[in-house]
Amino acid sequence: MPLRAYRSDSTTSGFGGRFFEAVSLTGVGAILTLAASSLGSVIIARNGGPEGYGIFVAANLLVYVTSVCCSLGLPLAIAKHAGCAEEQGDQELMKRRQTTVLLLILAVTLCAATAIAWYLPFLERVLHVSFGAVFRLTLPVVIVCAVVSDYAQGIYTGLLRLRPGLLILLSGPVAMIAYGLVRRTAPALPIVGAVSMLYAVSGVVAVVCLWRSHQFALPVKVSTLKPIAMDLLPAATFTLFSVFSVTIDRWIVSFELGPAAIGSYAAAMLIIQAALRVPRNIAYLIVPASSRVALGGPEKIVRFSEKTVYLFAWFATVATVALMVAPKIILRTLFGEGFVSVASVLMIMAPVVAASAVSVPFVSLLTGSRHNRLVTYLLGGTLPLRLLLLLVFTRWWSLTGAATATLIAEIVLAALCLRLARGLSIHFPLRSLQRPFVAAIIAYACAGFTLVVSRREVVAVVVAVIVLAVSSWKPLRDIFGSRGRKTGEPTREIAA
Repeated sequence: MPLRAYRSDSTTSGFGGRFFEAVSLTGVGAILTLAASSLGSVIIARNGGPEGYGIFVAANLLVYVTSVCCSLGLPLAIAKHAGCAEEQGDQELMKRRQTTVLLLILAVTLCAATAIAWYLPFLERVLHVSFGAVFRLTLPVVIVCAVVSDYAQGIYTGLLRLRPGLLILLSGPVAMIAYGLVRRTAPALPIVGAVSMLYAVSGVVAVVCLWRSHQFALPVKVSTLKPIAMDLLPAATFTLFSVFSVTIDRWIVSFELGPAAIGSYAAAMLIIQAALRVPRNIAYLIVPASSRVALGGPEKIVRFSEKTVYLFAWFATVATVALMVAPKIILRTLFGEGFVSVASVLMIMAPVVAASAVSVPFVSLLTGSRHNRLVTYLLGGTLPLRLLLLLVFTRWWSLTGAATATLIAEIVLAALCLRLARGLSIHFPLRSLQRPFVAAIIAYACAGFTLVVSRREVVAVVVAVIVLAVSSWKPLRDIFGSRGRKTGEPTREIAA
């Protein structure tokens, strides 16, 4: 069954053109943010070593997970309703609603963050780390800044105004890089200060952007928030379970093995998360975008999902092959020789990126559909399995077990997504995955054979790149080339 590169008058003109322009900007922004945050993490890891980097990761997880729990998935719900309100001309009412929601979130965040700071010594004993008294005093402010930053990005994402969101995303990692560079000449600075800079600067920039774009307005009664509250459960579930599913492994590694182990493991996981950053950022757009596209009828949503999954699959293919062929080169280049010991962990987890080509777009489309309540059962049902696998495998096989458990959980989630799509008669373009995945298998086989013959990872990487480039050039050129095609011209077909 062919995957069509549709005409510019269907999904690529009007809103469709704005969406794919936003996707392009999101991709660029994700790459820039990825580069900045990864560079900051690499600087911290090189300065602090595995143990110091483990303390940094634990502090970052504490702030990040707490802020996500306090926001209750409302940034995602706001993104969805902000987009619909703009289409219907209700921007002023939406501004008042989103201001009210922000005030409610801040009240909850202050209470929760204060409680976390009070019980921080207990958490330090559980995680086998020490954050210091200064971090404990500043923790509530840092968490509030993280929540404001996330909320502002939800607003700008729903409006498809991504330049302010890009500025917010970049400001934190740039501040962390500056702190890491200063710490090279002043090692007495606490390593957790990088976490404070990451979220505090981002939160301040978010407030400035919201103020300058007039997104604040007088609050409304809580009773008028019912449309947003109806999407609270699926949005919160999508956000919370997504966050816990990608962070629970590091919590368990820290609990079971200590800071040095979590530092080494986090170095490999940082690379996996970096590979997933672009598709997950684009997935954040899919929720409001799919809600708008669905207004144009089922034909448009089918075309929209086919193109999205096809692009997801090609990106996942390239990332997976790169991580499986050259794990030692990647770790040695980024973190140094001391982190090469986790190359096997990185190679085991590499297929997680391929599995995300199914789970990430499907869960995003499901969240933006009328079946969004099923996100609760899908993600909630797989979390206990992930937790059990991580606890057992990590205790038995250390870091290798943690990587294996993560891979199994992601494969199970992808399989359940496909099963749910079939059961609900939701169009998920499974055939859009065929050509990219076949190309990945061929590229990995050729690279593996080259590695056996030459015993040089660099040569194997070159072979894999050539195979993937030859396989993906024409279909991707046809997809992006179809945007400029006029209505009367015939469409091209891409064999999926």
